[in-house]
Amino acid sequence: MKKKFILLIFFLIHFIAYANYDSILINLSHLNDLYEEINVGEKTLGIIHIYSEYPDYKWVGDDDEGIACVDDVSRAIIVYLKHYKLFNDLESKRKAQKLVEFILFMQSENGFFYNFIFDDYTINKTHKNSAAEPNWWSWRALWSLTEAYKYFEDDKDFSLHISSSIKKTIDALKRITKKEKSTIQIDGIKKPTWLPYNYAADQAALIVISLVNYYKSFNDSIVIHLIKNYCDGILLMQAGDKNQFPFYAFLSWENSWHGWGNMQSYALLNAYSILNDKRYLSASLNEINYFYNYLIKKKFLSEFTVRKEGNKISAKEIKKYPQIAYTISP
Repeated sequence: MKKKFILLIFFLIHFIAYANYDSILINLSHLNDLYEEINVGEKTLGIIHIYSEYPDYKWVGDDDEGIACVDDVSRAIIVYLKHYKLFNDLESKRKAQKLVEFILFMQSENGFFYNFIFDDYTINKTHKNSAAEPNWWSWRALWSLTEAYKYFEDDKDFSLHISSSIKKTIDALKRITKKEKSTIQIDGIKKPTWLPYNYAADQAALIVISLVNYYKSFNDSIVIHLIKNYCDGILLMQAGDKNQFPFYAFLSWENSWHGWGNMQSYALLNAYSILNDKRYLSASLNEINYFYNYLIKKKFLSEFTVRKEGNKISAKEIKKYPQIAYTISP
């Protein structure tokens, strides 16, 4: 029990530890330097510039993609809202609201989100990393909006705009969610085929987190089966055991694990909070107690792939670098 408690604290430290210490432990200076407000029509939107480079750290865009994206803005919203919640910092809430305005601006008629804007503030609708489709940036947009909704309920017009956007994406998600549950063997390991891109447990995790938030805010019981659907797929992506590599890790896609975007345990814990399904709790704690412990001892990894021969799972390839900040987000 003590071990589980310690590792749960490690898992949650990103979200709650700072509440008991001086705010100096949270340094928003670089994020604030990337933040800018722009005028599009009659709206003032907040953006996060995608790059700033040494030695002067001036903003740098990308000629093909643009200067700011939904991917980054969505994560910044989460940070600013957490900061507001912990310290009642009204400036953080104000910035979060302007960033939410950007997310709303980037939504397509199909319910999903374009990702990038150019330096003239027009939306990049053609680049493969910016199309309005069910992909990373759309799920992160949905996550940030479902987080933001509860902070702006007292602003009726703004909260209505947020809720309308959320429901539009949820409706699109309902249309594309696969109903048939089938599996496939990849290098000897059984995989679900009903997750995003068949096996993308990492993207499914973002969807689950968003759906749980949505259910808590709107009590839409129809999404319960969606949450279960995605969680059951995530469970099938867990590999190994306490004695065998990869020690209950949730693989990210096919037979590979990568740190970035890896939030499967966090998603299952969120789902457990409303469904009380002990399988979700047990699977999450197994990864936290055994795989995270392994990662700490290895001083973290970038990615690996696995195969199964007989009853033994082994690593095909392990990469330690590059190390990037959102590799250790859980």
